Amino acid sequence: MAATAGFSSNGPVPWTLSDTEVNNLYRDLELGTVLTLFYSKKSQRPERRTFQVKLETRQIIWTRGTDKIEGE
Repeated sequence: MAATAGFSSNGPVPWTLSDTEVNNLYRDLELGTVLTLFYSKKSQRPERRTFQVKLETRQIIWTRGTDKIEGE
């Protein structure tokens, strides 16, 4: 089991995740989450990007659309 910590009004609170929950978390990180990137300038429109974690190499990946990976 993996141990993590959370916070409450009284300070940190430890909790544990089952192996199934940890595997589900890893899967969700690999699949990615769609986020909206907002800019402070009004001339730039918000962009939808996918945030993913590549677990084998521990890389964080931002993608625009389906094909383009930034930084490559």
